[in-house]
Amino acid sequence: GTAVGPRKKLALLMMIRKEMSHVKAWQQFLDDAPTSELAIFVHASDATVDAARDHMSMVAGRHAVTVVPRVYSKWCELSAVMTQLLVHGLSDVEATHFFFVAHDALPLVTWPRVFQELTVPQSQFCMAGFAFLDVPGRCHFASGPTWRRDLRLKHHQWISLTREHAATIVHPVVTQAVASMYFRVFGHQPLCSDEVVPLLSLRLAAASGFPSTGEVDPWNVAVPRSQWLSTTDSFAGWLATIGVRARCATYAHWTECSPSETVDPKDLARSGILFLRTANVNLGTEVQLRDQEHQRTVPVLWPNELSFLGSCWILILQYQDYKIILAPLNLIAAVLCLTWFSAGSPRSAVIGGFTAAGIGAVVACRDLVSNEAFRSDL
Repeated sequence: GTAVGPRKKLALLMMIRKEMSHVKAWQQFLDDAPTSELAIFVHASDATVDAARDHMSMVAGRHAVTVVPRVYSKWCELSAVMTQLLVHGLSDVEATHFFFVAHDALPLVTWPRVFQELTVPQSQFCMAGFAFLDVPGRCHFASGPTWRRDLRLKHHQWISLTREHAATIVHPVVTQAVASMYFRVFGHQPLCSDEVVPLLSLRLAAASGFPSTGEVDPWNVAVPRSQWLSTTDSFAGWLATIGVRARCATYAHWTECSPSETVDPKDLARSGILFLRTANVNLGTEVQLRDQEHQRTVPVLWPNELSFLGSCWILILQYQDYKIILAPLNLIAAVLCLTWFSAGSPRSAVIGGFTAAGIGAVVACRDLVSNEAFRSDL
């Protein structure tokens, strides 16, 4: 007979305020899910456990719903909620995968498609990317070009985890080490804890050989220098070494982060997006759940576009971290960088050279001012 693989079960970890949006769509979506494949855990920030259970039971139909005790949370402080949901989700010994769902998430594809995509051997993270390098320069969610390279770990919080990774993230040894590193390295950076702690936990654990070593070193390098300015594909390959797939399952619309301000649910579904956050989106058409094969590559960032000028700008600005680098080095870096990126065309090379000279002049002035201020501090 046909060999049957290990049984899989997906736990939806739903983060709501009082209620889920798009109730009818969720009822249709969950009605196709076998009870053996699905577990539902809910945290409600602005409702009692009983009220949340009544609402979610209406949404989930025949599926059992577990509403976890409420923990402190507010905007940009959701790590405690995620940990609470993971701890309770792991109590279901049959659950093999865990996926975080926003209160305003709208399913774009059918349950069989979601189950297939989210029960793969790797955890899945949608990376924020660097402004100018991976996403448009004015994207507010992306990491800025002058920030630490460690912020390349920044990601959307709507992640999918294997059971092994979920257990790693909430392990006391890991959480203690991550807390130490987070407050030392990331606490003063413009990002939320839930946008870096999950992936940072997996990175530090892997670098320390946890759990076989029984300990996690909080002084490990979060992101090696070789991966700071690597290509999207190269960085995705590096993530794969710790069992993480760079992939966006939920689309969250951020101002000036997308090539277009118009959101077409059909195009999102075709490109591999499974859920759409609708808080900042006006839907002009009715959404129908789809189960067709992907027609384009699943995005690892959203959007995934490369700006060669932005890439050079990031490379140049990294010198500002050292303050004492002589200004001519920035000019040389600018010329080499832009010439390299535009080497495919003589015309582009000329344009790139003039552009590099302009950027180099501006950065040279920045260097002279910065160096003088630095000497005054000394």
